[in-house]
Amino acid sequence: MTARLSRQQAERLGIVRADSRRTEDGGRRAEEKKKKRGGARKTALPGLVVEALTRLGLWAFRVHSGKVQLRSGHWMALAPAGTPDVIILLPDGRMGACECKERSGRASRAQRQRLDAINRAGGVAFVAHSVAEAVEALQAEGVL
Repeated sequence: MTARLSRQQAERLGIVRADSRRTEDGGRRAEEKKKKRGGARKTALPGLVVEALTRLGLWAFRVHSGKVQLRSGHWMALAPAGTPDVIILLPDGRMGACECKERSGRASRAQRQRLDAINRAGGVAFVAHSVAEAVEALQAEGVL
């Protein structure tokens, strides 16, 4: 079972800033919107891919990337640029990686370079726009 921190616990640990709370209307405060760093909108797809692959007997986990601002004001990188959304341990011991994108979304240059490096090293790395695409990519590699 995964432990989940409350907002208050996260604030105490300095993971989330206290002033990033949502306003009464559910939106972020204007100053927080201005501070928001670039990047694509995140979806539930990586979690769905992890769930599907786990049910198929693979060990997979979601990698959270980007940066978070600590209470001290410093920024902390969660993962290096280009790190795929889902990391998979394949049955033969190789590494798998899935970069999840919405419908017509495309991988960034850093993401393409990271996926290419994984493939060159003998792993299986791909971009998927749906759970079905992720499963099909692994089937095409003979993993499933």
